[in-house]
Amino acid sequence: MHMTSMGMDKRKFLYIPNGFDKEELTRNVKIDKKVLAQIPGNKFIVGYVGSLGETNAIEILLKVAKQTHKYKSIIFVILGQGSELKKLKNNAQRSNLTNVVFIDYISKINVQSIIKSFDILFIGWLNRPIYKFGISPQKIPEYLFSGKPIIHSYSGRGCEIKKANAGITVPAEDCISIQKAILKLRGMSKKDRNILGKNGREYALKNYDYKNIAKKLEKKLLSKVYHKRKTVI
Repeated sequence: MHMTSMGMDKRKFLYIPNGFDKEELTRNVKIDKKVLAQIPGNKFIVGYVGSLGETNAIEILLKVAKQTHKYKSIIFVILGQGSELKKLKNNAQRSNLTNVVFIDYISKINVQSIIKSFDILFIGWLNRPIYKFGISPQKIPEYLFSGKPIIHSYSGRGCEIKKANAGITVPAEDCISIQKAILKLRGMSKKDRNILGKNGREYALKNYDYKNIAKKLEKKLLSKVYHKRKTVI
């Protein structure tokens, strides 16, 4: 842990991650038919939902889509907005990536509903030294909660996908490994993919539900209060 390596007493540290409100994520929100119509049927859908910035490594995913083009049953659906959106669309068009679909941004309350249309989820990062300190994106708790298997392209410290046994972790920016992970998950039975998804959902509820986070914080604070009183006595 970075903080302890800098001399901090581990007993004085409590990590509070990004989390979610279970009630908010479990709302049964209908998706606009125009949005659903953009998602091809009878295909194996590799989905990404979130910001489209440089650090999100979607350019890497497009390279994977290009090398996976011969697998006609695999489609990549990218949903989000960001500074790289125009560039990504142009690159996909220049490369004639007919297996990539871009969908405009939707409201956060619609995310879990649309993820149900995907078979697996992708989250990626660049191979940068800064990630040696770990990450805590909002996307990971919500991806895990969705109950879908996840491909995590990441080379930093601490991988929650691996801890949860909720998918496959591969090195950042490694197109070959990402492709192999996609083909491996596609080759699994739906039952086995569901097991990975279930692992992720259970892990998310235990570690990222705001109610459980609050309980951990309360327990930590109360233990500090008890220790101080015991010391005074």
